[in-house]
Amino acid sequence: MVFERFDAEAEATQAACLLSPDPAQLSDDARDRTERMGGAVARSFPDMSATDQHRLLALVRVLAGGSTWLRMREELGLSGSESGALVSWALSVLFADVRSSGGLFESSGQRG
Repeated sequence: MVFERFDAEAEATQAACLLSPDPAQLSDDARDRTERMGGAVARSFPDMSATDQHRLLALVRVLAGGSTWLRMREELGLSGSESGALVSWALSVLFADVRSSGGLFESSGQRG
């Protein structure tokens, strides 16, 4: 997973997470990861509405991002291998739930 690569480039990843003046200003690498993740979500859930695909991508992107890696590393002492395995597991549980329930959880308590 990408978290092991974050470990290999720890100083640069940490700097990018902490020093980015505007989170909306993504690096080309981050933008590319988001596009690849969006494509994977769309392929995995082709019958899901574009809105729900976008919402699911948001969850995936946050879980699999550098800030998550940094928090798990600095605050909780996990290596990239450990945190990457946990995030992979969490994503598999999330995807299984979306598949079995037929959609994402809505704030109204309904599935979409």
